Amino acid sequence: MRPLDSFGAVALFIGTWAATGYVLFLLFIPAVSFTISRLKLSYWGPLFLLFAAASATAVNVFNSAHWRRWSPLLTFLLMVVIFVVTQPGKPHRGETSSARKNKEELQLPAIGYRPGSGTWQIYSEIFDYLNSLSVEKGSKIYAAPNAHLVLTVYSGLPIQDITPVRKPFLDDYKGQVVYIDMAAGMDTGILDATDIQVAARSAGKPLSDKAAKELCALLYTRDYRIKTSNALAPDRPPVLEPIPAFAQPLLEQHRAQVEHDFASAGYDLVTRGFQIQDWSDWVAVLKYRYVDPNARRGPGAKYAQRLRGADAMINIQHWPVALFRSEWHPQMASAPVRFRLVE
Repeated sequence: MRPLDSFGAVALFIGTWAATGYVLFLLFIPAVSFTISRLKLSYWGPLFLLFAAASATAVNVFNSAHWRRWSPLLTFLLMVVIFVVTQPGKPHRGETSSARKNKEELQLPAIGYRPGSGTWQIYSEIFDYLNSLSVEKGSKIYAAPNAHLVLTVYSGLPIQDITPVRKPFLDDYKGQVVYIDMAAGMDTGILDATDIQVAARSAGKPLSDKAAKELCALLYTRDYRIKTSNALAPDRPPVLEPIPAFAQPLLEQHRAQVEHDFASAGYDLVTRGFQIQDWSDWVAVLKYRYVDPNARRGPGAKYAQRLRGADAMINIQHWPVALFRSEWHPQMASAPVRFRLVE
């Protein structure tokens, strides 16, 4: 039992180290960085050392003098075994066997939106749009956080985060304002064009690849268009297209999955207690967690008045990106927002 004598001091030192890191994180980390994944970093390092020390102690306790020289190897093997058997199973959100079988039988192409594919093309389309505007001197270009960082680096343009800009400035600024929102959709793996084609065929209303892709874009951006329209024109119903009956179940599944993904995201320590339905909700709660987020989203968003009557479009070629161009106008009555979907 001699190895246990030295382990007590080691465990006390490492335990104090881990507890100190944990407490310091709680006291001093900015709210915007207060996530479970980052919280774990405050104690994961020392506890890994504690895990190693405990494994080495266990091996040495049960080792005979003859096997003592194999302790490093045995400790390593013990750690690997414990690590493997204690890993939680990763949830897999895939297709059902019947849906997969239908796709294989129909030999449908995999068309649809997947974030991360063609990323540069997405940025390139934004820059092409900005070039086509003939942006006037003094125009302000804003983006939803944190896309402004990458957009600024890639374009060389002063694209700012709209979060710290004051509402009176936006309302009274006489120049042109351009707002870029790269969160006009969220991928869940449910609203895929191939799934839409399968559902349409099952309902006796087969769709071509082009029609399926167009419907896919409409479904992906539908909630964003509803939310934005309600924010910019709260007294006018949004202008929307009817949804085919066969697509309604897919849309409902998508919405349920989005809600689940936000509820289980890494920032749930900050967003807990608030209903998060899309990225604009998530950003509002994250940024204004301690200053009434509900008063700063939807119709209360600081850009709501300024973007009324703006030229609104959603580029859907690679991934839905919303772009708004607003000329200065006096305080005008809200009008229904009409998005142009551009391929």
